[in-house]
Amino acid sequence: MEPATEISFLNTLLPLAAIVFIIAIGVVLLYQQFHKNLYRNLLEKEELEKKYQHDLLHSSIQVQELERKRIAHDLHDEIGAMLTTSKLYFNQINPVQSEERLAQLNSKMNFLFDEMLANIRRISHDLRPVVLETLGLKIAVEGICENLNEAGLSCDFAYEVETNMSKEAEMLIYRILQELIGNTIKHANASNICIEIFTQNNNLLNIHYRDNGSGFNENASSQGLGLKSIASRLSILGGKMNILASEKGASILMEIDIRKIAAHE
Repeated sequence: MEPATEISFLNTLLPLAAIVFIIAIGVVLLYQQFHKNLYRNLLEKEELEKKYQHDLLHSSIQVQELERKRIAHDLHDEIGAMLTTSKLYFNQINPVQSEERLAQLNSKMNFLFDEMLANIRRISHDLRPVVLETLGLKIAVEGICENLNEAGLSCDFAYEVETNMSKEAEMLIYRILQELIGNTIKHANASNICIEIFTQNNNLLNIHYRDNGSGFNENASSQGLGLKSIASRLSILGGKMNILASEKGASILMEIDIRKIAAHE
């Protein structure tokens, strides 16, 4: 190769080599930046997951505390008041009283005892519904719908599940439905509720809850706590909740891997 040709070749090669080197450096920098962004996104995702789990735990504790306060309130204000009144009646029983007065006191005390027993049964039922324990989720939800229909709120219920669920899973799903129905009654001003529980491909349990009311207002603290309570219970079951678009009312679809909640024979 002649010197002039060699110099011309080098003059052409060096800029190309420089360009290739710059591209290589750029690719390395982009690769490093990509991994930095990926790592940062993973950290942010982990933080969001931790915050979500923390919020679920916090809402679960709040719900438990509210439930304890409600039970304490029922025991104090209802059972406590009746016991106090019964004691007053009991203190009036003495030989000086006429037979007519003693009969009145006896009648009033029997009435109060009957009321106390009814309230104790109600509180006990709220803690652990007997129908759910003995007859299962389907019959228990049918009972809720019958009560709603008798009270003037239309409730449609469909249940197509072949797999037997564990008692814990049935209780959690029952509480979720209670929470949703409670939200509808308190906030939605609805005239109809529709509950569908069915399996999809024999491995996914779907719970579809709808009403024709005003829909969920997630900014309202009471409803916000209710939705968090539902999400908390679903997380125990390994499920997820989707609030679906609806022209009117609330429409919520919950999905649970039925293999995780199946009863072990």
